[in-house]
Amino acid sequence: MNNSLSQYQKIDRHAPLPILSLVFFLLASLPLAFLLISSNYAVDSQVRIIIIVYALIIILLGAIIGSTLQTTRRVALLTFVAGQTFWFAMPALGKVIGPDWFGERANFYITDQALVLTCVYLSGFAVVSLVAYWFFSLRFKSLFPVRPDSEAMLSNFNDKHMLWFVIVLAIFGLLPFIVYGGDLKTIVSGILGSRSAERGWAHRSFSASNPLYVIGRASFVTAGQLALVYAAKTQGIKNRLPWAIVFLLAFIITYFDSGTRSWTLLIVGPPAIMFLRHILANRTFRRWVVVAPLALVGVLWLAQIQRQFRKVGVSTETFTNASAVEVNDNDFFTETAIAVTLVPDRMDYLGESALVLFLTNPIPRGIWPDKPYPRVIQMYSIGRSGRDEYVESGISRLPSMVGQHYMSWGILGICEVAIFYGLGVAWCDFLLRRKVVSTLTQILAATTTVWLFVGFRGFFPGFHYPIVILTILVLYERYGLTRRTVTTFAHPSVRTHAT
Repeated sequence: MNNSLSQYQKIDRHAPLPILSLVFFLLASLPLAFLLISSNYAVDSQVRIIIIVYALIIILLGAIIGSTLQTTRRVALLTFVAGQTFWFAMPALGKVIGPDWFGERANFYITDQALVLTCVYLSGFAVVSLVAYWFFSLRFKSLFPVRPDSEAMLSNFNDKHMLWFVIVLAIFGLLPFIVYGGDLKTIVSGILGSRSAERGWAHRSFSASNPLYVIGRASFVTAGQLALVYAAKTQGIKNRLPWAIVFLLAFIITYFDSGTRSWTLLIVGPPAIMFLRHILANRTFRRWVVVAPLALVGVLWLAQIQRQFRKVGVSTETFTNASAVEVNDNDFFTETAIAVTLVPDRMDYLGESALVLFLTNPIPRGIWPDKPYPRVIQMYSIGRSGRDEYVESGISRLPSMVGQHYMSWGILGICEVAIFYGLGVAWCDFLLRRKVVSTLTQILAATTTVWLFVGFRGFFPGFHYPIVILTILVLYERYGLTRRTVTTFAHPSVRTHAT
């Protein structure tokens, strides 16, 4: 144990000076952008330069963090910066060097001033969130130090008990299909038809929306990710079989039926992060550097196929259209710029509280017809397309997480969500980097990391329910179980203790 403690302290001594230097360079570039805005001097070529500088700094930041991953093991931080790269920086760079300009596909005119302001706000979000990350990382380290007796403070579910929990979650996730789906043939047909089919269990209108269906989906997703982790953790084919069955059932139904890649990512993403943690801890990271790009191409191809399911279900056209690996619906730089254009010039700040939405979401609208709803989504869809898409169909374009909080509270809203992200990522890394931590706690931290990545599109209720379910299980594990053990998933060298 003393050896593991000294290793943890050794890792923490690596100063993040390159990252902090880049953050302050990013901060220093903001006054220049403000000067260009105030003087109306930002012509087209200079707007392009500002966007390119912003995008390259974010990409370079991710490269620096990735290059030190073997030493620092800050997986959540890398995922966080990768999210900014994937949702903001890369699409912005693609627009600058590509044939289409910002807003053309949406048939929405975005001024140069709005584009520069978007760079400023996204840069500010990056700076505040990273500073908050380092602040909270240091606070967590001092508040929750690694102690030699920390092994005795842990409790683990017995694998048999966990299997029963997973089965119960899977059954709860199947209830909407069983209750509303009809016979087995109709259920299977609806699942394979995805969003293009009429499905009794899926409500696609605002008035008929039911959070219980979403919670059921989240239960199914949680069962799938837990099953995958424990299938990898369990020894022997016979013991792995029930875990594998639950995982395949959850993955296949979610992949085909939901039409939402975020749910699929919440199944396979957390186990992937835990596996990354495992190979980093065992110093085998370099062996997977060659495999990782191939795996990424495969994931993108599967994501493209799932996106096609929304329109045509399972058919030959699905595989034909998805044969090329491309990502063309992740441009939330443009969505943020549209939000900046709308507020405050075309509508006032909306003053919406995301916390209220999350707290009231579990209550069915049939019980509380006037419960709060995401007004930002409604007003954004009206301003963007001229139609109230959210109320008419229950779905809408999202303004991005930064655009959402800007539309509600302006710059203060951006700072608020940046601090929240810094806190959340720091807490996830704190748990993932600890040598002695229960498997269930690792899954919770990894799931939260994936949820924060997905949340860059918009910070609205729905995808957070797996975190709620896992939090309940972790609290029960921590305070409700009398059996005290320590996990061996990521660190086989750590012995298991039981009293």
